[in-house]
Amino acid sequence: MPLSDVSGDLEVQVIGSNQYVLDHQNETQTDDISINLGNKWFGNYINKLRYSDASTSELKEKTIEITTIINESKSHYQDSNVWGHGRVRKGMVVGSIQSGKTASMLGVIGNVLDNGTKIIVLLSGTKVALWHQTLIRLYGDLDNHPSKKVKSKSRLILPRESIVSSKTGEINYSSQEKSISDCLSKENKSLIFVIPKIKEHIYDLASVLQRSINSRIGNKKFHMLVLDDESDDASILDANKSKTIPFAITRLWAGTDASRSFSETHHENLYSTYLAYTATPQANILQMDTNPLSPRDFIFALKTPSNNDSKITFHDPNGLASYHVGGDIFYEQDFSNYLPSSNFIQPLPLDSNGQIDLEIPLQNYLVGAAINMLQSERIYSNLNESYDSMDSAKSNQIPVYSMVYHPAAVTDEHFLGKQEIVYWLNHGDLEQFYFDPHLTQNQAIEVQAFINHLSKNEEKWIRSVEMFNHTIQFTDDTFENSNFGEIPYSW
Repeated sequence: MPLSDVSGDLEVQVIGSNQYVLDHQNETQTDDISINLGNKWFGNYINKLRYSDASTSELKEKTIEITTIINESKSHYQDSNVWGHGRVRKGMVVGSIQSGKTASMLGVIGNVLDNGTKIIVLLSGTKVALWHQTLIRLYGDLDNHPSKKVKSKSRLILPRESIVSSKTGEINYSSQEKSISDCLSKENKSLIFVIPKIKEHIYDLASVLQRSINSRIGNKKFHMLVLDDESDDASILDANKSKTIPFAITRLWAGTDASRSFSETHHENLYSTYLAYTATPQANILQMDTNPLSPRDFIFALKTPSNNDSKITFHDPNGLASYHVGGDIFYEQDFSNYLPSSNFIQPLPLDSNGQIDLEIPLQNYLVGAAINMLQSERIYSNLNESYDSMDSAKSNQIPVYSMVYHPAAVTDEHFLGKQEIVYWLNHGDLEQFYFDPHLTQNQAIEVQAFINHLSKNEEKWIRSVEMFNHTIQFTDDTFENSNFGEIPYSW
C-alpha cells in the first residue's frame, strides 16, 4: 500500500511509490554469490541467542518479514516499479527503547548475507562508545563461527575488533582498498563495515567503495545494504537543510561525485537498500519531501515483550524477568493503590543547592548489592584470588550487580561525578566537597570511614529495604509469573 495510506499503524508492511506484486516467473539475474561454507549466518545467530523462547521466536519472525522484502526485491533488478530509475530503496524499522533494535539489525544482516547481499554498511551512531559497542556485539553475536579459516573465506569485516582497544581508535579505509577490492572479486565473500556516523568516515568509505566497485563489478549485480542505527540522530535535516550527514550517507551508494543524485547508485549494476532504525520516526516520516533518507518504500515495527499481545507488544509467558525493560513497564503502570515508594520512577532528589542528592540512590544501590551477595550465599572476603580454570572462576563469583550514573554528556562532568560518589561514600554527605581538577583527591573509598557513617545513620539505610519490599509487592501483584517475594534477610 502507498505510504500515504498508513494511518498510524506502523505494524503494516508498506511498499511506497514502488508498489508491486512479486512475479517469480519473470525473475531477472541476481547476485552471483552464495555462502556455501556451512556457516549460515542467520541460523547460527538465532541459535546462540540467550533470549527467552518467546523473544527469540518474535525476533526470528520479524527478521524474516523484514528481509523478505529486501531479498525478493533482488530478484527484480530490471523492474523499475520495484527499484525506480536510481536502483535505491529506502525503508525503516521502528522500535521502542529496549525493543531489540540492535538484535534485529544483526539478524537482518545475517539473513541478507545468507541470501547473497555483497556489501553491508552499518552506521552505528555518532558516539565512539556506541560505535565500539555495536562493533563488539557484531563480532560476538553474529560473527560467531568457531573456525577462523571459514570466517576469513566468507567475510571481510572492517574495522578489526582490535580497534576498540587501540590508542587511536581510528581507521583509514583507503589503506584497506586492496583488501576491499579483492573481496568484491570473490564470489563467496562479503564485505561488512561498522562505522560511526561521522562525515569524514562516511566519505572515506564511500570513495573507496566507489573505486573498488567500478574496478570489480563488471557485469555482475551487487546489492548493498546500509543500516542506520538511531536514524533520528544526525540523519535528520534541519530547517535550513544545512546538516551534512544525511547527504553524506547517500554517497555510500551514489558515490562522491558532487553532481551525483542521492537517489541513484553510481553504477548501473549496483543496487542499494537503506534501512533506518529508530524509536522516534516522526521527523523521518514528516520530512518525506525533503530528506534524502526518508522511508519511501517500506516500514516495519518491532514489538516489545509484555504481559499481553497487542499492536505493539507480544506475550512472553516467562514473565517480567524475561522482558526488555521498556517504557510500558516504567511509565504505564497504575500505582494508585500502593505506597509512593513502590513506584519504579522516583523523583530526582535534589539538595538545598539544587544539586543532585546522592544519598537515596547510593543507599539503594549498596543495599541492593548486599541483598545480591546474600542471595548468592557467598561473601566477597571468602572468594579465592585465583582459580584453576575460567569455568571454576565464573561458577564461584557473586553475580554482577551494577548501577549506572550518567551525570552529563560532557566528559569533565564524569570526573566530577566520580569524585562526588567517592566523597559521599567516605563522608555520608557532600557538605564540604570540592572538585579536585588534578584528580588526586576523592579517588578511593575508605572502608572504615564508610562504616562509620553507615552505623550513625542506619535508620536511613533501612528505608531502602522498605522501598524494595514495596516495589516487590506491586510487581508480584501486577505482572504474570512474578513471585519475587519479600526480602527475607534481617537488617
